Amino acid sequence: MVSRFEYHARESLMGKRRQRRKEQLRNRAVALAAGLLLVGVCGVSSALAVTEGSDGLDVTDVPQDAASLSAAPSSLVPAEDDALWQVAVEGGSDAALKEIASRGANLLAARSGDQGTVEGMQITTAVVRAEGGEQDLISSSSFSVDFNKQFTLHIEVESELNLANKKVEITVPDGLTVVEYPIPERGGMAESVTPESIDNLHSKNNYGGYCPTNGTITYSLKNTAEKNSFNIVLAPDTVLWNRSTEQELKNPLTIKTYTGDAGDTDSQIEYKKISATPKITGKYAPPPLPGKDPEDSGSRAI
Repeated sequence: MVSRFEYHARESLMGKRRQRRKEQLRNRAVALAAGLLLVGVCGVSSALAVTEGSDGLDVTDVPQDAASLSAAPSSLVPAEDDALWQVAVEGGSDAALKEIASRGANLLAARSGDQGTVEGMQITTAVVRAEGGEQDLISSSSFSVDFNKQFTLHIEVESELNLANKKVEITVPDGLTVVEYPIPERGGMAESVTPESIDNLHSKNNYGGYCPTNGTITYSLKNTAEKNSFNIVLAPDTVLWNRSTEQELKNPLTIKTYTGDAGDTDSQIEYKKISATPKITGKYAPPPLPGKDPEDSGSRAI
């Protein structure tokens, strides 16, 4: 016959074991949810790096070590997931954990099912658009623009998810002037642009007091950016134009993608560079001389 004391002792021990098991299962659920979110957002290799190659990884490559996961840098997780990440590493309601696990699993499934994942940074589109149509800069080393018409440089870039310090650099040479370029909006995939204002965009060269509005424009992209596009409005610089036929500029228009710090070429890893030489075309009609019939003045090809 079991005494009342022995009975309560056994019940207490079993209760403690059940509580310990419950805590272990919950800790595993927290680690699993956090792991799914981290792997889904960052990819398996980044998750492994964050967890320092922990042995707590099962066959699905999901981090199981909640302690090491809690040390993951927040920069690896998109801002919209910050709250979920905190819930995952600190614990939370069952509903919150289910949401985290579901989101992470969906992200992971999307990544593993995407056969077109980009490595590094690729310029997928680079065209000059004007009234007469568009010219592809990827397949051609030059393009032509009318001296008295603006045109649009359209660029599309695809980049690897969570690649750090991504840059898109556009260099506009003397002979062309920048009319307008987009400034990143808050919450967009482009974090910033240099210079921040077109008023601060100037050529390195000075022509008797005239300094053209051109030079290098650099966009910094978020780590989580995958697809970005830019429309930059340009025009021939009629101040520097020598009015010769098919005037070919000395320097090309260039578009470059890389990771690293702008201006520090030693730290940069270049992924793609496109160069195309602009040609200025069109006819220039000089103003008529005083007292002379405009029809007799003729026109001059540049």
